[in-house]
Amino acid sequence: GGVIALAELGVLFLMFSIGLELSFERLAAMRRWVLGAGIAQMLVTGFAIACVAMAFGNSAPTSLIIGFALAFSSTALVMQLLVERQESATRHGRAAFGVLLLQDLAVVPLLILADVFSKGGNDVLVGATLAMLKGIAAVALIYVVGRKIVRPAFHAVVQPGQPDAFFALTMLTTLSIASLTWAAGLSMALGAFLAGLLLAETEFRHEIEASIESFRGLLLGLFFFTIGMGFDFRALAREPVFLPASVAGLFLVKTLILVPILRWSGLDLRRSIIAGALLGQAGEFGFVVVAAGTLSGLIPREVGQFMLLIIGLSLFATPLVDRIARLVGVRLETRDRKAIIDEVQSDETFDLDGHIVIAGFGRVGRMLGHLMEHAGIAFVALDQDPDVVARERARGYQIHFGDASRPELLRRFHLERATAVIVTMNHPAHALRTVRALRREDRKSTRLNSSHIPLSRM
Repeated sequence: GGVIALAELGVLFLMFSIGLELSFERLAAMRRWVLGAGIAQMLVTGFAIACVAMAFGNSAPTSLIIGFALAFSSTALVMQLLVERQESATRHGRAAFGVLLLQDLAVVPLLILADVFSKGGNDVLVGATLAMLKGIAAVALIYVVGRKIVRPAFHAVVQPGQPDAFFALTMLTTLSIASLTWAAGLSMALGAFLAGLLLAETEFRHEIEASIESFRGLLLGLFFFTIGMGFDFRALAREPVFLPASVAGLFLVKTLILVPILRWSGLDLRRSIIAGALLGQAGEFGFVVVAAGTLSGLIPREVGQFMLLIIGLSLFATPLVDRIARLVGVRLETRDRKAIIDEVQSDETFDLDGHIVIAGFGRVGRMLGHLMEHAGIAFVALDQDPDVVARERARGYQIHFGDASRPELLRRFHLERATAVIVTMNHPAHALRTVRALRREDRKSTRLNSSHIPLSRM
């Protein structure tokens, strides 16, 4: 029990650090993912899995609880994978996080639903609605009061040369707000996320991120360790076919539901497949809901144990499923990608002179291109995302598909006549490879030297 409590702290600080990287303005911009894709995912997935559970002979109330319990995904696992791959700020990363955030809000109504079903009550809709309104009111109150208390508290306590006091106050703030949301019937992870949002608006944000990094990683590792300890591999030996098939079916159902929902919300096909598969497992909140339903007698013990095994095994399978989904996404995009490459190869021969080359046309690259266009500065851009290339070419930008670290492609841009090369890629390793390739071309060329082309890293 003590180990599990420590492990859950890791999840709290993961959510806290995610909140630090966001702001309420950016969160408001994600409302289509939270309120649109998130609600649609929970409802459609919950009812679809409930229908499957009913087909296996479970009652309607039991099937509904099982369906919505398995509709949850693992916040800790998904966000950790996104953070490790530096994809939490990408479009599919934000979409996945928006869905997960809605799931955090849905925990309490589902627990109330399980309680009402176990007691045979009929006021299900009223109870769930009141719980949701209570949760919204609690979050709003914490936000309003927290903004007035958190910053002055840090100013009063934090002194130069006292890192221990700073770290202690960070933990106190996080755990206090998490406890308040728990007391209001919401998840503690949601409270930790809210604490991160509040501190993200202060000048202490970067110091906080540095102070909790190693601590958070240790506890999060302990969380996954306890998940592994709780898995019974003997059950897998008893059900060597049905159990893996059930896990595969769970991933398949959730992914097939999520992909069109994410496409409808504005995500392209490849990112929809990646995000849909990444959210295909059952989550840690599913453990809570199934355990509560089993203890109340709503879910038969044998069925409950089997559901817990499915949840645990789906967590183990997530990294493998994620890799497969990325390969499938690339395969499905091959035709569009080839069309864009053919368009580039048959395009103009880059006869510009005194132009600027922008390697990477994401948010920063697009902003620079917009400024250069208004200033009358000639530029060409290069990006590896075919969707970005197609979209920006339709807007009239001279952008081309390709990897800027490839020397043969760089030569087509006549760098010897370029004024500057600006690298604006999100991924540090790719940006470094590109800069090295540019410098190699600089040394090889007889006309090109570092005084002609300053290499800039944005």
